[in-house]
Amino acid sequence: MEKRRAKRKGHGCALITVIFILIVAAVVALCVHIGGSGTELTNNTPVSAGANEMVVTELALGDGDCTVVMTDSGTVMIDSGEYEDADDIISFLTASGVNSIDYFILTNFDESRIGGASNVINRFDVKRVIVPEVLPLETDDDEYMRLISALDGNDITPYVAVENLGFTLSDASFTVYSGTKDAYSSDQSENMSLVVSAAHGNNKFLFASDIKEERISDIMSRESEFGHNYLKVPCHGEFEKNSDEFFSLVNPTYAVISNGSAGKAKKAASVLKNNGAQVFVTKRHNVCAVSNLNENEIKVYQ
Repeated sequence: MEKRRAKRKGHGCALITVIFILIVAAVVALCVHIGGSGTELTNNTPVSAGANEMVVTELALGDGDCTVVMTDSGTVMIDSGEYEDADDIISFLTASGVNSIDYFILTNFDESRIGGASNVINRFDVKRVIVPEVLPLETDDDEYMRLISALDGNDITPYVAVENLGFTLSDASFTVYSGTKDAYSSDQSENMSLVVSAAHGNNKFLFASDIKEERISDIMSRESEFGHNYLKVPCHGEFEKNSDEFFSLVNPTYAVISNGSAGKAKKAASVLKNNGAQVFVTKRHNVCAVSNLNENEIKVYQ
């Protein structure tokens, strides 16, 4: 009898061990795949894209802004935070196994978007750099001078987007929207920002940079069907007179606000939530969105 009990106990322990191993394996697989368990993603957390996937990571950089888009065949980077953010950006890219950047899009020349660009260009094989038509108000700014020096030092001639530009990477297609007017009446640099749309199957992502009221109206008048599942909210969540209408036009399921302090974005977040969007803020942790062609959906982790 005692031998039977011992045998049963042994089988029970073995079964528990097997279950535990399977659970651990599943968690490890998830960590490798999306770069984390779905919570508290940091700038050291690696991210990778599998077959038929596109992975978008919004880095938590305080007031800096940086988006990394990965497919199974390459990388697109949108903006590069402030100068002091360069180490965090490089750490994330290195941890994720990135050796080259296929397209590096600088949406405008604000210090919160080009600050880390020089270090990224000097560290990685950057194949193409896309910049807006409008130069910064002061072309002797440290960040801009570092950028120009890095471009010259690496023999890179940036593509100046004077009109809309399209390109593809694996299963994803990208459209870079340039400003459509020679001049806007106000906020010229912000309103001439490059706006990026990425389509992966039926999933669509919109990265709206720093556009303000006049450019928002311009976009809405030209794009009658501008729906996107995912919206990177313009200008760190600043609310414009026509933001409500713009949010309704885009109609995102997920919205991300890049902001070190979410206080000024409260109204935008509230309106987006009332419109049915799930809102994320990159205050402390990255936001990672995974688009899967097989499942035809977007899953978002933070």
